[in-house]
Amino acid sequence: MSRTKSALICGAAALGLSVGGCASTTPRIPYTLAEGQAADVPGMPADVRFYADSPAFVYERFRQGVVAQAQARHEPVTYLALSSGGSDGAFGAGFLKGLSESHQRPQFTIVSGISTGALMAPFVFLGQGYDGTLQDLYTNGYASALVKDVSVLNAVVGNAFVDSDKLGKFIARYIDQGILDAVAAEHRKGRRLIVVTTNIDQQRSVIWNMGAIADSHAPNALSLFRQVLAASASIPALFPPRLIEVESGGRKFQEMHVDGATVRQVYVAPDELIFGGKSAGPSPVKDLYILVNNKIDPSFQVVENNTVSLAARGLSTILKREGRSNVLSSYAYATSHGMGYHIAFIDADAPEAPSTDAAEQFSTEYMTTLFARGEAKGRRTGPWLSHPPLSTDPAGHDLAASR
Repeated sequence: MSRTKSALICGAAALGLSVGGCASTTPRIPYTLAEGQAADVPGMPADVRFYADSPAFVYERFRQGVVAQAQARHEPVTYLALSSGGSDGAFGAGFLKGLSESHQRPQFTIVSGISTGALMAPFVFLGQGYDGTLQDLYTNGYASALVKDVSVLNAVVGNAFVDSDKLGKFIARYIDQGILDAVAAEHRKGRRLIVVTTNIDQQRSVIWNMGAIADSHAPNALSLFRQVLAASASIPALFPPRLIEVESGGRKFQEMHVDGATVRQVYVAPDELIFGGKSAGPSPVKDLYILVNNKIDPSFQVVENNTVSLAARGLSTILKREGRSNVLSSYAYATSHGMGYHIAFIDADAPEAPSTDAAEQFSTEYMTTLFARGEAKGRRTGPWLSHPPLSTDPAGHDLAASR
């Protein structure tokens, strides 16, 4: 998680403590836990979503069609997981373009994305013909405009520092009916596009089958597709949450969804499969690729001795460790299930964003520099590592390098 995100969350918490009675957002329709657990999205097929902590058979049922069609085409099943990372998603976009330029980019059967990874995911899923769109996402100035004119007043009386639907308009600029139709066509071929949001009411990760949305032909398909992408990237406190219309027992209400990275930074499989030990047979996935839009190693910073700085640094430390744990658990999962493992991430020596200020973290100059760095790494021979760094001790790295 970026320093901007953690600082904003801490700032919002402080505001909530001091002015909690001033909020003026529209009251929500209350609903019970039982209603929430049974809720469906009107007009959408039953397989349009499931929870990340659902039983393993739910995920296996989701994956069956993928495997059958891949086998019919005599193609291996490959999985790419795109992590969270805010403005650092520019690295991943550049890395993928570099892979295309060096003819080292696999055809990914399944693509999952969280937060900034979710914004990238549809274009990565559709292939290298959309590399220009990926570059445009991070380097043309539109992304930097998302965090301009941050309003403290709006955070006091509303639900976020950004007081208009900038993120929704940004997504609508890139996701149109043509993109929806292209995703639907790939879905029918047996490929899968996954986006992860956090149902903040239930504190659970929701796995959205974006191809099923695109291929539903429902009148609300395009709006829901955009809404899920926006929810996955809606950093709490910075962007407003997304209220998704659902129905349970004939009763309609709204679930509140926020940034997928609130619970996890990378998604590869349900918890029951990740932590449940070796399965009865090898996984149908031949190769697992993890693209981390962040650094994995700890970052050094002399922290200012004040409440907000300490809280922000503490939260970012917790979340960085959680992200690293996600990466290590994905490695253990892949090796115990006979998959090839491939990972790429921002090198430890890459420059940090200029400050914790949101406008500077999302500056076009910073993202353009990071995009170029990712592109150069994607062009290298052997751009993926076969395992994550298992030690974060710099002395350990030095010893390993000298062997």
